[in-house]
Parts: sequence; C-alpha cells; structure tokens
Amino acid sequence: MPELLNEKQELFCREYLIDLNASAAALRAGYSHPDYGRQLLTKPHAEERISELMEDRKQRTDIDADRVLSELAAVAFSNITDLLTWDADCITFRMPDDIPPDAVRAVAAMKNDRWGITVKLHNKLSALKLLGDHLGLFTGEAGKEEKEYPKLHIVFNRGEGSTELLGITDTDPAELPLEP
Repeated sequence: MPELLNEKQELFCREYLIDLNASAAALRAGYSHPDYGRQLLTKPHAEERISELMEDRKQRTDIDADRVLSELAAVAFSNITDLLTWDADCITFRMPDDIPPDAVRAVAAMKNDRWGITVKLHNKLSALKLLGDHLGLFTGEAGKEEKEYPKLHIVFNRGEGSTELLGITDTDPAELPLEP
C-alpha cells in the first residue's frame, strides 16, 4: 500500500470510490474545502492508493469493463420481439424457455395489474450512446478520421428590392474578383 501522510487522506481515497467526485469526497473525509479533493488527486501517493482500492473492488465484485460492456450491449441491441409477438388481434408473450438471456437482461420492469401486463425495457438510446462514446464513434476516434469538408459560401447580389443568387463557391467571397 502506498504510504499516505495521514488517516484523512486514506479516508478521502475511500470516499472518492463512492462517486468519483473529488470535491464531495474531500468534504466527506472532513476537509474544510472541496478544492482539497482536486489537489489530493494530483498527489502520486493518493493516485496510487485510489488505483489500488479500485483494483481491490474490481476483484471483490468481479466487475470489469467487459462485463459492463456486455450488459450495455444487451440493452442496446435488445428487441421487443424476443419477448413477445403480436398481430392485429392480440399480443402473445413468448414462453420463458424461448426468450434469449440477453433479452431478459434488457427488461427494466414487468407488472401485472387490472389493465394487463406491462413490460418496460431499459433505455436503449442511452445504452447505444454509452457504447458509442466508449468506442469513439461520435468523435472520429473509432479508427477513422473525420472528413473535413470545405466551407461553402452562398453568394448573393442584393439589388434594389430584390436579391439574386449568384452561386455557391468554396472560395471566400472576400477573395472573389469584383464585377464591374
């Protein structure tokens, strides 16, 4: 274990694991100002201790990135037809043995009341967004570079009482020659 300067720093490291919020962890650990949390995160001994505590928690809980991504994928790629079928007259639930395990993992809640059975799935769009962010799909970091498109300028001739479209160009209008 990295050597900490005092018990308060150890408590800060443990509190930091709760929500990964340095300011809140500093206050919970008894520091008088939340800025101490950000300062502690820059100290090598605190950084090492937090990494060690995270690794211990990972081993205890058996939670790792692959498991989290697997759960997100189950929600993101869920399909209601894995749980039920329907036609113009009725909705029919599949038999439990016919439901894929990933489909069950995507179910947020089921209830049976006087109006019938309600099935609510976890938020598919949120899961897709988290997966996309993880894979860098929305930032151009997913193994391909974003194309850079030229700026297009729409050139108008504003006359008395009318406006005429002259054209669209990728040249800055300030650099275009003036017509007599």
